[in-house]
Amino acid sequence: LAQPALLMVIFVASMISVTTALPTITERLATQSLGLYPSLAFTAIAFARDDNIMAVGATGDPLDAYTIGRVAALEGRAVGIHVNFAPDADLNNNPLNPIINTRSFGEDPQAVSRLVQAYVRGVREHGMLSTLKHFPGHGSSKDDSHLGFVDVTGLWSRKELEPFRNVIQAGL
Repeated sequence: LAQPALLMVIFVASMISVTTALPTITERLATQSLGLYPSLAFTAIAFARDDNIMAVGATGDPLDAYTIGRVAALEGRAVGIHVNFAPDADLNNNPLNPIINTRSFGEDPQAVSRLVQAYVRGVREHGMLSTLKHFPGHGSSKDDSHLGFVDVTGLWSRKELEPFRNVIQAGL
């Protein structure tokens, strides 16, 4: 695995308590609002993070994508989560996009397709459902859809459909 992905896997697997491991506002809020034990709240947040997706995309190795999918499923199922709202099947085809960037496996439709398929297999083979985000493609946008409506008219291209089409055709 690429070093950032490996560190994330080791860190998550250790189930370190929020109170002793780099507490953040998000983790404290999750602990308070969800009523979870600190280690469970941290694990639920940590496994859901997808900032290692770009690192896996850089390796190009489907085994790395499978591994982070497997870890996400095992960690999520351990705290009662059954659906993973990942992976991001978007192409990272706009360098000015403020939200997709590190959440994407890359900009090449075929490479992204292979890695998304491996991630989904890792998740599903370990007891969790997964979804593909953000059909019909969000990589070309220039705004963050978490903050408001994003219009991709004039920016979007048909190649953004390829990872979604390929994963569906593979039966995943």
